[in-house]
Amino acid sequence: MSDEETVVFENVTCKAATSKAILCMGPWEDREIWFPLSQVDDDSEVFEKGHQGKLVVSKWIAEQKELEGTVVSKKSKPKKKNGPSADKKITEKTGTCEECGKPCKPQFRTCWDCRED
Repeated sequence: MSDEETVVFENVTCKAATSKAILCMGPWEDREIWFPLSQVDDDSEVFEKGHQGKLVVSKWIAEQKELEGTVVSKKSKPKKKNGPSADKKITEKTGTCEECGKPCKPQFRTCWDCRED
């Protein structure tokens, strides 16, 4: 995702996942919702089955699904001084880009900068 606005949802659980989408339960009405992984932001804590926490998605997909959450402008986030991965912890939720070595989601194997659409 680019420097667009995102929407944050707290207390979300991923119930199922495919290579292209995740099925989540969250603070919305008692229903499960599919989110395309292409619309899940890198700041999200939820992107695989069993993950729980903060789900960050594009404002566009939140509007399409008629969901209300906390809107965050990515442009308003402070710039990181020591490169894009300076404050990211390398954990089981983070992989390494096969192209440039930056942290990325393990299911993608390449970061957004290196990915070709």
